[in-house]
Amino acid sequence: MPLELNQPLQPVNPSGHQIKIPPVVIRPERKWFHDKLRALGGAPGKQVGDIEAVGNGFRLRYDNGAALYADAQGNVTFVYGAIGARYDALGGPTSWLGFPTSDEQDMSEGGRANTFEHGTIYFWPDTGAIECAGVIVHYTGLICFGETDFNGFRGGDYPYGVLGVLDATTQHALRTQIYQDVNSGNHIPDLLEIYRGQPVGLRVSVQLVQHGQAGDNADRIKAEMAKGLAQAAQWVDKEIGSIPLIGPPLAVVFEPCLEALAPIVANGLADLLGLSDVSLGDDEITLTAKQMVVLASRTANSQCGPIGYKVQTKLMSRRGASYKLCFGMVPMAAS
Repeated sequence: MPLELNQPLQPVNPSGHQIKIPPVVIRPERKWFHDKLRALGGAPGKQVGDIEAVGNGFRLRYDNGAALYADAQGNVTFVYGAIGARYDALGGPTSWLGFPTSDEQDMSEGGRANTFEHGTIYFWPDTGAIECAGVIVHYTGLICFGETDFNGFRGGDYPYGVLGVLDATTQHALRTQIYQDVNSGNHIPDLLEIYRGQPVGLRVSVQLVQHGQAGDNADRIKAEMAKGLAQAAQWVDKEIGSIPLIGPPLAVVFEPCLEALAPIVANGLADLLGLSDVSLGDDEITLTAKQMVVLASRTANSQCGPIGYKVQTKLMSRRGASYKLCFGMVPMAAS
């Protein structure tokens, strides 16, 4: 039957005696759903059955696959369409996602999303619905296609990478280990976590440096990278504003900032730092929120020798050397 707050009582009094009618007791979950339907402007379809208990809350289904969910605190959300179908297939509130914490909302790159207690289901027309608790990005190694033309008395290169990582709210600089005696054809696997969090978009600045030459100072280069990131972060703060956004809404407002970050973060970083004698190349990697979700959750690793990766830098060529740095992505485990 359609959801109603009151089921009228019809008193029968054949003897003429007054009958006390007990007060109508409205179960709290009925009021929760009733209030949500009013906020939605009416029912999203024909109701199927009555309110049912699920997990530690309640669900109310409709014939078009849509459903309202209420958690134990009375927070009611609306889930429907491809996201709703995927949520059902995973087990709904009894799955690792838990109860929804938002109605369907806009996502960057023309997508849609529902957030849940322990993750998010994203949807884009060309990907379908994808569930993800978060994304971890790793630096996974270095490939040498050619060593430097001149490296003194040493037989190979001694490169290291300085990485600048910036998302919508945080930024930091990291340095890889210094690799020893690297020659053409070497594939050197490594594993360094550079990001862990929600997929809202990411910018990775890469500077590859030859260790041991005049002008090489790993701590100074890393500090200068951090300084450039801080300047970029200030610009992002001004663009986004002070509204405390998280998740999909943050990805939406950060999307137009990603490409604009390139000249702000590290354009001409080698010249800026006076690295012309030690730089082996630099690059900028932009990962949109959609790319982060799809690469982490749907894309198998590519393999180059012992190095697994999802994305690579361009071929960085300088002073006769040619290198690529590799990066991988995996979904975060549900909390």
